[in-house]
Amino acid sequence: MLAAITAALGLADTLADELIDTPEEKAEGVKKILTALTKVDLAVLGVNQADAQSKHWWQYGWRPMIGWTCAMAVLFQFFISPLLTWFGAVLDWNIPALPTFDQFLWELMFGMIGIAGLRSWDKMQKKN
Repeated sequence: MLAAITAALGLADTLADELIDTPEEKAEGVKKILTALTKVDLAVLGVNQADAQSKHWWQYGWRPMIGWTCAMAVLFQFFISPLLTWFGAVLDWNIPALPTFDQFLWELMFGMIGIAGLRSWDKMQKKN
């Protein structure tokens, strides 16, 4: 959500510079946008709370299930797979190539834990 807020503020600032003459009007417009974004954020928070309080495991369990799935994938990628490969080489087992995960696993995991917007913030601040 941070990325969306940052993008909206940047767009609002650019539009305000083009369309609004006085700093007071600009500040009021940015305040209205922030209020609207806060309302959207609170609505999403309400949906998340309703999901978490549900009596149906399918509804309240999807988010932790995604988190555990990502954790197991990372465990496999960086611990289990290298150990199996090493044991196979030491014991002279013929182990076929094990599957690997690409960058989409990281995007999913970082998005789930809220890190996805940080790089967008850096880009908007013109940092490398």
